[in-house]
Amino acid sequence: MNYFKDWLEKLKDPTRDVYERRYRLMALVSISLLCAWWILSTIFIYHPSRSVFFGVTTFVYISFYLYALRSGKVQLIAVISACSLVFVAMPMSFLYNGGVYAGAPNWFIMALLFVLTSVRGRIKTFLIAADLFIVLFFFTLFALKPEAFVTITPQIGLLNSLWALLSTASLLLSAIVFQNYMARQERDALNRKNREVEGLSRSRERFFASMSHEIRTPINTIIGLNEMNMREANLPEEVYANNRNIQGAAKLLLALINDILDMSRIESGKLDIVPVSYETGTMLSEVANIIWERADRKGLAFSVEADPTLPVRLYGDEVRVKQVLINLLGNAIKYTRKGSVKLSAQCDRLDERKARVTYRVEDTGMGIKKEALPHLFDAFRRVDQEANRNIEGTGLGLAIVKQIVDLMGGEITVDSIYTRGSVFSVSFTQGVIDGAGIGSLSLWTASAPKERDVYLQSFEAPLASLLIVDDNELNLQVESKLLAATKMKIDLAMSGRECLAMTFRQKYDVIFMDHLMPEMDGIETLKEVRAQRGGLNSETPVLALTANAGSEVQALYAKEGFDGYLVKPVTGEQLENALIGLLPADKVNLTGSATVRGGRETVVGWHRRRRQISVSCESCADLPEWLVKKYHVSVIHSLIRTEESVFYDGLDVESDSLLEYTEAQGKRARSEPPTVASYERFFAEELSKAQNVVHIALGQGVAKEYANAQEAAEAFDRVHVVDSGSFSAGAGLLALYAARLAEREDNVASLLEQIDRLKRRIRSSFIVDSTDLLAREGRVGKRAHALMKALMLHPALRMKQGALTVSRVFAGERGRYRRLYIQDALKAGEEIDASLLAVAYAGMTEEDLSEIRRIVEEKIAFRRVAFIRTSGAVALNSGRGAFALICCARSEDDAENGLFDFLPLDIGEEREPAAQEENAAAPEDEAESETASGEDAAREEETAEGATALRKLYETTAELHYDEALRYFPDEALMEKTL
Repeated sequence: MNYFKDWLEKLKDPTRDVYERRYRLMALVSISLLCAWWILSTIFIYHPSRSVFFGVTTFVYISFYLYALRSGKVQLIAVISACSLVFVAMPMSFLYNGGVYAGAPNWFIMALLFVLTSVRGRIKTFLIAADLFIVLFFFTLFALKPEAFVTITPQIGLLNSLWALLSTASLLLSAIVFQNYMARQERDALNRKNREVEGLSRSRERFFASMSHEIRTPINTIIGLNEMNMREANLPEEVYANNRNIQGAAKLLLALINDILDMSRIESGKLDIVPVSYETGTMLSEVANIIWERADRKGLAFSVEADPTLPVRLYGDEVRVKQVLINLLGNAIKYTRKGSVKLSAQCDRLDERKARVTYRVEDTGMGIKKEALPHLFDAFRRVDQEANRNIEGTGLGLAIVKQIVDLMGGEITVDSIYTRGSVFSVSFTQGVIDGAGIGSLSLWTASAPKERDVYLQSFEAPLASLLIVDDNELNLQVESKLLAATKMKIDLAMSGRECLAMTFRQKYDVIFMDHLMPEMDGIETLKEVRAQRGGLNSETPVLALTANAGSEVQALYAKEGFDGYLVKPVTGEQLENALIGLLPADKVNLTGSATVRGGRETVVGWHRRRRQISVSCESCADLPEWLVKKYHVSVIHSLIRTEESVFYDGLDVESDSLLEYTEAQGKRARSEPPTVASYERFFAEELSKAQNVVHIALGQGVAKEYANAQEAAEAFDRVHVVDSGSFSAGAGLLALYAARLAEREDNVASLLEQIDRLKRRIRSSFIVDSTDLLAREGRVGKRAHALMKALMLHPALRMKQGALTVSRVFAGERGRYRRLYIQDALKAGEEIDASLLAVAYAGMTEEDLSEIRRIVEEKIAFRRVAFIRTSGAVALNSGRGAFALICCARSEDDAENGLFDFLPLDIGEEREPAAQEENAAAPEDEAESETASGEDAAREEETAEGATALRKLYETTAELHYDEALRYFPDEALMEKTL
């Protein structure tokens, strides 16, 4: 029993040698089979010599096995066992057990299997060759001299063959099962190791996040109180200098923490590259303004040179480009004692849509030794320790730069002469949005700092009230002191419970909320404040103050309903700028030092107050831009990837130019739906503007947009993704209807119910003119394309039960198949709402559109037929000449007919029809001009009256709503200009 238990434990032990484990299995199975055969043959087919032979063989084999267990010489015993099988047992069985008629071939296979699984090294090759040779030898001998073999009866031969077959099968099955068992063991071990690695990675991330939070909290106190000390006008010069040093040291410590966090994100693969369209001049100006002060503090000359041909607007990750440049320039300043630091930008145009931008950072510092260059980008390693022992830093700056450059597909090189300076060159391939050169770039930099900065608050708000919630008493003191000069009424709360009590009693204009607090954190407190029965602050803007510096904080706070966030440590300038954007406009008096980007005039009351419901859709919904703006529909854009660059669908490129690119130029282009991460960022941004988001997605049977949006929405409680069950303008019309409902509907559940009723009534289908583009892009098989082209077939597709299916195939020339398709799509004329027919088309002429209108009017007299140009993504997936018909089924309830009557006359115009008419209507004579002037004067008078009424309304209710404002103004542009 102990032997068996020991055998089983060592057989299962994954740390033991695999050949040893296989031998243990094979030996046990072989011994079991030999014992069984010896016993059965002795009982049922007794033959003295045969019984003695099998008995001796079994005994010897068991002896070998037991010796192997005791001595530990498993491989030696395995070789001896294999040799005995190949050279003794199997040949003897062949000679004395009936030869080929008694299963001897199976015994040879069994011996071969034993050798393959249990023996290793050169002896294995020898035994395999020997086994094969013996098989050939005995088969040849049996054919030439069968009388040399002991004969047995046919019945015994049949039993021997059956037993040999079963034995070999048992051994083979055991080997396969055990091999699968070992594979599962290895997989489980690998999974455990991966879980351990992931656990360690998560632990490290938690450690860094915790470290960041714990260190940022006291730094917030240091920087804040030190800033208050520096504001004192009568502070002695020596004390002021000491405070400036304290401020610099605290910011250096903060930079070190950020470096460590960035390195942690890079190693865990969580540092994302997010390309956007950005202004090159603005980006270089921001970098220069940050670096100039550092260089001036060390007495270094700093200059920037930019290639005049550098494009005005590029497409890439602006944030990471700035981080690379700031790190390189900061490193140059750090290692340069005297002389200069220069940043230059050079552009090489690869083609119309791509440019290779090279940035050079030159310094006159100490340079780098040749032997140190290979280790320059290693993390936590500083070259030339002896010469640089007084230089501060972690040694992570260049390592982070290298990692970011690699992630962006760029290249970084270093040229350095020791003691004479270094030149770092970084090259990125960037997309070109606006190819015009920036020309002579004038970078704005701050003037030379005075001996002492004089603090002047950016605004005063004596009538405003602010509540700051934080469990750290020092943070409360710092933030309240930094804002004391604004003359606001500031209350302090040290817990979520205390905050709830205070918000129940008093109305605040803004609330600053710390995130991590004991018992009730900031997120839980915010939800309680919003849902507080009888509370006064359910609509009060709440700004999160956090010491968490992760890249996911924006999505987190937007998801939870905060109106913004600031990362600690915060300065007085940051707090004041945030308040300027959140406080009621009439309570804020600007002092002239406000620096909020975009200007104060862009922040008005109703924009700060988030809407209840925001409606969004994809660019593939094919809505004109002016219509999207008019009904406040937010759009997330697909990507168009060409051979040269990447563009935003509907923003950077439109369908006609794409069709020209693919057909006339013969180049490849494809559309890519927004990724899950893109949807998450989009939804987070929308939640900063509204309490809830309703996203109208293309039908899930059409494209991947719905699946990606649905997966992204799982991270948000207040994002609702609706499957439109349609494509192109069908989803667009549903989004417009939802936006119209959202203007007067506060209940999300009710809105979703009404949307669901309408989407069941929308009918959408489209027909393809040619499958040339679809075939070239691989969306239609070559044989199907050839057949359709030869027979002049044109497939028509429609949505049915959530899936895009081929409804019919029409044959013939263009005019014929169009007529047949339109008549088929509108055949149930009595069931269609005749208020609107939307025709979404790709690459069609005015003649084509006129023909379609004529055929439609012959079938049904729609009150409006709107022609809508499809987006580039839709055009790429349908080809030139394709068009879709979208209409609405008639409801039994007459009140529900004409649902789209609220839309302008022609929703397919490239810009708002009213604006076109206004531009076209130039006065033909002075009389008409005087009439227009009189109308303008009357309009201005009406506007003045509206503004007066609106101010009275505001003073009465202390609230300003967008819909209320619209009642007093003819249009939105005039309203915003007046206010």
